[in-house]
Amino acid sequence: SIKYFMHHARPELDRLGETVIAILDPDFVFLKPLTQTGSRPEDIILSRKSDGKENHPQDVVKKGRPVAQRYGLEGGWVRMFDVAKITGDKNAASLTYTEHEAAKFFSVGPPLMLHIDDISALSVLWERYMRPVLEQDKDILADMWAYSIGAADLGLKHTTLDQYMISTWGSHGQAFSWVDEWKKMSCNNPPDMRNINPLKSPTFLHLASNFKAPESKEWMFHKGHVPADILDCDSPLIKESPDELFNISPKDREHRNQHAWILCNTVARLNK
Repeated sequence: SIKYFMHHARPELDRLGETVIAILDPDFVFLKPLTQTGSRPEDIILSRKSDGKENHPQDVVKKGRPVAQRYGLEGGWVRMFDVAKITGDKNAASLTYTEHEAAKFFSVGPPLMLHIDDISALSVLWERYMRPVLEQDKDILADMWAYSIGAADLGLKHTTLDQYMISTWGSHGQAFSWVDEWKKMSCNNPPDMRNINPLKSPTFLHLASNFKAPESKEWMFHKGHVPADILDCDSPLIKESPDELFNISPKDREHRNQHAWILCNTVARLNK
C-alpha cells in the first residue's frame, strides 16, 4: 500500500511541496500534533546513543536520515534470517551490519518519518522483501523485519527517538519517564496535551497492549473489545472508569500509574 501510494500520489505530493512522509499505525490515538517544526533538546528522549550525523533539531527529517520511534526489535534480523536469500544479493549492503549496528539504526516502528525520496525507494524494497521474510518466519513482525532490511540495504540509518509513543509499561524505550511525572489527572476529562507545561506527554497512545488499573485491575481497556460499530451514531459510549482512577493507581513494580494514564486518555478521547 505504501509503494502504491508513493507511485500514484507522488505527482500531487510534489505539486504541494510535501517533503516528509509519516507512516502511522491504525491503533494510534493522537494526543497532540506530529510535527516537523523541530523540538527543544529537553522535549526529546534519546536513550540510544546516536552517531552524531542526524539533523539538528534531532527530530527533523532530512534526506538520507529518517526519524522514527524506537521499538524493541533490536537487530535480531541479522541472525534470524538468511538476508542474502531475502535480498537475492550476496553482496547486499544489509549484510554488512552487525547485530549491534542494526539495533542502533533500524530497531524502529511507527511513527516512521522519511524524506519523500527515501520512502519512494524504500517502499519498493519493503514490498519486495515481505514474501521472502514470511517464507523464513511467519512472525507478526514480518513487515517490520522487511522494512529494516530494506532500510539497511539503502543505508537509511534512522535517528531513533523514544518520546513519540507509549504502548505498554516500563522504564525505558518510550515516553515512560514523562508519564511518571504526572501526580494527578481527571480520568474522565484529561487535559489538552498541547497545553500541559511543565508536564509532558507522548504524541500518541499505541493501543498494543491490555491496560489494567488500579492494583485490583478491575478496570481494563483492550482494543479488541471495542465494538466494530463504535463510530455509528447509535452505538453507546464506552463505559468510563471512576474519575479518580489515575490518582489511585500507584507507581509500583507493575507500573499501574502508566496503565491508568493510557486507559484514561484512551477512553475519554474515544468517547469524545
